[in-house]
Amino acid sequence: MGKPWFDRQMLKKRGWTDALIRDYLGKEDSWEPVNYWEDWRGKRAYYQTRVIEVEGSEEFCQAFLRSVHRRRLDENRVEEFYLERN
Repeated sequence: MGKPWFDRQMLKKRGWTDALIRDYLGKEDSWEPVNYWEDWRGKRAYYQTRVIEVEGSEEFCQAFLRSVHRRRLDENRVEEFYLERN
């Protein structure tokens, strides 16, 4: 299955915005190391189980759709988000 967590870049591929991350995930679950010498802090990581649970909630779904509307995303882009989640 891969890693048991998502970083911010992975979440963005799933359609998350910084505001959605802040509002629905809040503080990261852990910091994961990165393979880049200048980035000693690592990257924020959010457990997959928690992300998937949030994505399945009615409240998040409504907020996500509002976000899609504000961003004026076309149907193909939104479909890419949903495909990334499966």
